[in-house]
Amino acid sequence: MALNPGVTLPGSGIVPVRRVDGSGDTFIFTSFLSATNTAWQSGPAFGTTVSWPSVSAELTASGNPGMVQTCHSTPGCIAYVGISAENSALQAGLGQAELQNAAGNFVQSSATTVNSAVTAGATNIPADLAAPLIDEPGAQSYPIVNFEYIVVKDTQSSAAVAQAIRTFLAFASDTSGGSAPSYLAKDQFEPLPASVIPQVQAAIVKITG
Repeated sequence: MALNPGVTLPGSGIVPVRRVDGSGDTFIFTSFLSATNTAWQSGPAFGTTVSWPSVSAELTASGNPGMVQTCHSTPGCIAYVGISAENSALQAGLGQAELQNAAGNFVQSSATTVNSAVTAGATNIPADLAAPLIDEPGAQSYPIVNFEYIVVKDTQSSAAVAQAIRTFLAFASDTSGGSAPSYLAKDQFEPLPASVIPQVQAAIVKITG
């Protein structure tokens, strides 16, 4: 009640819904729980699958469509879905909770709050590009954000294969190519920040065969 002053909350029970399949959405959601709750960090921790605490009323679903459908048909449901499923969740009549970020503010996911987190995290990207963007600082930063990754071997089976991979990755990361707004907007994704692009390009040219 203290977090929702002036709001009349329903008296119905809460029904948590979680993914039963391994997923990146589970990974990033549990990463957030681990980063912000010591009990969770020392318990289930994080991963594409985790040993969830037993809750008598819990339900499970597979994939984002299954999560949306299960939550839609379950009064009192609370669930997590990937940003690519945001539109389908809203169309199903589901609401979106505001999450408390590292600055103590409650925010929803949006282009502004996601980019705020990315901008904060982009200042400290390691050479292997594996950078978490969980609970980044900033008054408007959404606390559950991640880069999308493609894991590629530096040495491929042939020069032709290496060239094909380099060409594809260069296109995919180019804001006038695969990362053009017209493509990203379909899944509510945001482009890589300009400061990260040179590091991505440097990683691509290292792929040989």
